[in-house]
Amino acid sequence: MDRLAGRHPVSAGQGTAVFLLEFRFDPSLAYQPGLLTKLGLTSALLAPAGVNRLILMPRLTDEDSARIWLRRTIAAEILLFMGVIATTAYLTVYLSPHE
Repeated sequence: MDRLAGRHPVSAGQGTAVFLLEFRFDPSLAYQPGLLTKLGLTSALLAPAGVNRLILMPRLTDEDSARIWLRRTIAAEILLFMGVIATTAYLTVYLSPHE
């Protein structure tokens, strides 16, 4: 588990949370698909962040097009983050994990 946590700390954290919560998927409950939506948005948020860090940042000094792509991926990250926040707000205000 230490190797996984060192290389992929978010995946290890999400996996640990699923095990600790004893998560059982029941599509009849509205909370669980919402929670999976939040998990998916959070995972999708990491994709443009990785592209920024590993691909675009090293190219920033050499290519002018990298600056344009960096702006676009940052905008995508902001939109995904807003989706995570909106999903969290919806889950905490309108739904309960115990219903």
